[in-house]
Amino acid sequence: MKAFHRESLYVRGEPVPKIDCIDGLECYDISYFPWRRNLERIIRQFNPSLVIMLTHSFLFDRAIIRLCRRIGVRTIFLQHGVINFSLGGARLKLHLLPAMYLDKARRYLLYDLPIFFKVMAPEDPLCMLKPSFFQFLARRLILNYRFIPPHRASEVPADQALVYGEFYAEKLKRLHGYQDKQLHIVGNLTFDPLIDLAESGAGGRESWLSARGLDPTRKTVVYLPQPLVEGGYCSQSEFQKYLAMLADQLTEKELNLVIKLHPRNDVNLFSVALSNQYVAIEETDLAGSVYFSDAVVGQSSTALGLAIAAYKPLIIWSMSKGQSFFSGRLEELDSVAYVVESPEDLGLVLDAISSTDWACNVKLYNEWLQKYSYFKLEEKAVQRIAAALIAEYRKCDKKAIP
Repeated sequence: MKAFHRESLYVRGEPVPKIDCIDGLECYDISYFPWRRNLERIIRQFNPSLVIMLTHSFLFDRAIIRLCRRIGVRTIFLQHGVINFSLGGARLKLHLLPAMYLDKARRYLLYDLPIFFKVMAPEDPLCMLKPSFFQFLARRLILNYRFIPPHRASEVPADQALVYGEFYAEKLKRLHGYQDKQLHIVGNLTFDPLIDLAESGAGGRESWLSARGLDPTRKTVVYLPQPLVEGGYCSQSEFQKYLAMLADQLTEKELNLVIKLHPRNDVNLFSVALSNQYVAIEETDLAGSVYFSDAVVGQSSTALGLAIAAYKPLIIWSMSKGQSFFSGRLEELDSVAYVVESPEDLGLVLDAISSTDWACNVKLYNEWLQKYSYFKLEEKAVQRIAAALIAEYRKCDKKAIP
């Protein structure tokens, strides 16, 4: 098994390994190949039986699916994070827009458009002259992180799709044209570590908190941030003001705070909270942070689903009133979460945590999991994913690509 990515096209000014090995998996950047605009030659060099994709809505992804369909390689879309089906989204700061547009245009002109044209030309030489294609391209360049419906450009679904739950299966059928037999509900891989923790029991809570300098006798709140500053969605001062309010309220109510960093977070942004007692930064153990906590706070993250899988109270707190980075309307997290928009509202909810045995609504939590992210303690998502991939592999022609 090998991985192929395009990190060097997105990270400028920093060296990206052309080939790397991560946990035994060989990872190839597109810069490894001298003919990086020739997607067919790259795929043929890998000579795969299956191509597993983490996205399938963008121009490059659509080129891969069409090419693999033509040369007889099966493709599988494996859901990774929230699939954004809305036509709206959080807005970047205005001063960041010119640089973002220029960089996106650079990638499209130098790589994505030539790659897409080479793949499409044998089937439809005039594909890039059609109004639908220009409409797709304009929306892709101008609207950041917004889903583009497939009818805006030529669309071919992957051969199979592995998704978190029923909600996403229905969306893929409606928007991408998948059939029932192509869809498999497998759950979310990031929930699997909860099963290991549940099997080992909760006896490790005291040692887990003590190892991070926290008081095991206090209730604990974990905060799951997003790369809002790093991504240009808010300023550093806005974010740190928000963080300081959260840390101060938890300290006042004698609650521990664990900040589980997002992989893209700059740890220096969180220094404002570290002056408070009983605050800890956690960089690696997401499952433990949630499992050993008493409540979870966040704005917008697939990881918030961990709180539901672990039956923890969930608080969605906007950066400021009327400004939310939470995609809760999409996933209906507001049906299982306390959505607050002010420090005063947050304080009332935290009072409930600190003074009572606050519990979640198990029935609503189970309904959410059934719909959005299938989860059962008896079987891990990785087992369901592996079974689906093995079944697909057995359907493949074992001959090499001619």
